[in-house]
Amino acid sequence: MVSKIYYMSKNVYEGIDMQAATELLTDVNTSLECNDSNNLENNLNIKELEHSVFNFKKSKSPGIDGIPAEWYQKFWYIIKHDFVELTTEILSTNKLCDTQYKGVLTLIYKNEDRGDLKNWRPLSILCVDYKIIAKALSNRIKPIYQR
Repeated sequence: MVSKIYYMSKNVYEGIDMQAATELLTDVNTSLECNDSNNLENNLNIKELEHSVFNFKKSKSPGIDGIPAEWYQKFWYIIKHDFVELTTEILSTNKLCDTQYKGVLTLIYKNEDRGDLKNWRPLSILCVDYKIIAKALSNRIKPIYQR
C-alpha cells in the first residue's frame, strides 16, 4: 500500500493542492472565536485521551499492529503518560507513526445476495492508537460544531 505523507514544513504545504483548498474555503462564512481556536490547538491531555480509550466498543478488529482497544484499556494505567507524550509529538511534528498511515481494506456484504456487487461495501481497519487520537480530537471539536 502506498501512502502519501502530508505535513507542513517551513510554511510550505507538501502533497496538498493549495488551489483546491482555496476554492473549498472561499464559501466558508464562519470562523472560530479566538478562545475556541486556541483550545483546539492545545495538546491533548490524559483526561481527553482516557475518555477516548474507555469509550471504544469491545471485540472490534485491531489494525495491522494487532493491538485491540481492550489492550489499551487494560494497560492504560501503565502506558498513559507515554501515550500522551507520543500524541504530543505527533501533533507538534505533524507526522504519524508508520503503522498509523496504514490500514487494512476489506469488503463486507450488507445484504443476502453476495453475488451482486452493489451489496458489498469497503471497510478500512485502522490501528487503535490512531483511532484514540482521532476520537479525542473529534470529541474536542464536537461542542464547538454543535453550537
